[in-house]
Amino acid sequence: MMYVFYGSFFLSSGLPFPRKDGDIWALIHEESPMNKDWLFSFGSTIELFNYTSTFKRGSDYPLTTHWLTNKETLLSKEYLVPTDRKNVMRTDGGLAPIIFVHSDCNTPSNREQYVTTLQKYVDVDSYGPCLHNKDFPEEFKNLDGIAGFLKPDFLRLVARYKFAIAFENAICDDYITEKLWRPLQVGTVPIVLGSPTIRDFLPSTKSAILVEDFDTIQDLAAFINQLDRNDEQYESYLQFKHTGISNPTLKSELARISPGEYAGGRFGKAASGYECFLCDKLHKALDATKAGKPVAKVLYVHRNLTKTAKSSPTIAESMSWHSTI
Repeated sequence: MMYVFYGSFFLSSGLPFPRKDGDIWALIHEESPMNKDWLFSFGSTIELFNYTSTFKRGSDYPLTTHWLTNKETLLSKEYLVPTDRKNVMRTDGGLAPIIFVHSDCNTPSNREQYVTTLQKYVDVDSYGPCLHNKDFPEEFKNLDGIAGFLKPDFLRLVARYKFAIAFENAICDDYITEKLWRPLQVGTVPIVLGSPTIRDFLPSTKSAILVEDFDTIQDLAAFINQLDRNDEQYESYLQFKHTGISNPTLKSELARISPGEYAGGRFGKAASGYECFLCDKLHKALDATKAGKPVAKVLYVHRNLTKTAKSSPTIAESMSWHSTI
């Protein structure tokens, strides 16, 4: 009676047709709509499912913060490098103020174009295959790939920098990945291009630099250079590490997460939680069927239009992407 589909492996062929009355279809998909060729951007696809578990808060079992372990992770000072030490690494160690490590180099958000233009006004160390200009230090070798980016060694590397590029591959409400949480965890200020609802999930009103707040890339670069020169102003973006999380929406979201559910950003635990959720729904559906009542069809209300923030005149301002999931 219950079929659960993982979005990354969803195919239009091989579906359990004919679909019997009372059969329940459920979707779990933590990726952006660009995964699976935008298949999940269409209402006709989403409407196949009775229940959904996606990054959208409007889904039945949201995965918005599935890369965030708990509030202790955000407030941890385990990897925090004092600002004066970062300054020494900037001058004596030859580090740029910004670190950029992305492996997907052709994305709908056009993040590579943005960073290319940003580099004209402020230095960026790019360790990944996208815009590569710096090799991993010898002590941090074997860090390639997603698994390497979760290792303590990589976290220590990110912690050396004042700022980190946190640009998502697609611009969708509530689509937030480890690219935001990782710099916040280690005490590096993220520069964010992503979810238009990102303010709902920041630890405080002053904990990240949002691209959408600047009219041009030149304006953004000037602000970053200003913070790089002013320690007191820079450290105000790390104040939440000492004062705690003040954002009520994020507090509520963290309180909703079961202890250890997303531990280490492991998607499998979130999937297990969704399975428990669906098990409860299945029993209710069985009861409804026995009573001669129809199985409820959940109305999906996630459709929206989103647009990237204004960028440099050298980059088209028409970077708009449709998102359903």
